Amino acid sequence: MLKILGSVLILTASVGGCLTFLERFREEERQLLAMKEMLIIFEKQLEYVRLPIAEAVTDMAKKAGAPFEAPLMEFTEKILYHQTEEVERLWRECFEAHRPSFFLNREEFAILLDMGRLLEPVDSKSQIASVEMYINRVEEKIQKMWEERGNKQKVYQSVCLFGGLLLIIVLL
Repeated sequence: MLKILGSVLILTASVGGCLTFLERFREEERQLLAMKEMLIIFEKQLEYVRLPIAEAVTDMAKKAGAPFEAPLMEFTEKILYHQTEEVERLWRECFEAHRPSFFLNREEFAILLDMGRLLEPVDSKSQIASVEMYINRVEEKIQKMWEERGNKQKVYQSVCLFGGLLLIIVLL
């Protein structure tokens, strides 16, 4: 009876581990899509509304939600109260301080950090072209993730399930 109960617990833990990996993929996808949405919002604000940086970033923060909201609001606060010229450096500092709350891989997070360059004062046509370039980069990452997702899901499901079964067999 005890062996059966232990086997059920091990199998449950391996399925739980698999679900954790799959949830991580979903969260990474959600964050990439939120980055794309933030860029589109920023592009439209540049093109049509022409809001000041602080207001534009606050608007992006409200629409992007967690985990983007905290670093964006911190960035806005620093811009408003410190009146600094080093916008890109502040952007990087705010997002690097909140790195643990993101599920993005190193390349994706580097794109997020580089997005601070968009806030540097240049002419609006150059800014819009840069925003479109970043949107394309994020879309490429999303496409790559979708292509790899099916294979990775199968691998994680197989490894978790067979790992749990192997552990059960060894312990029995």
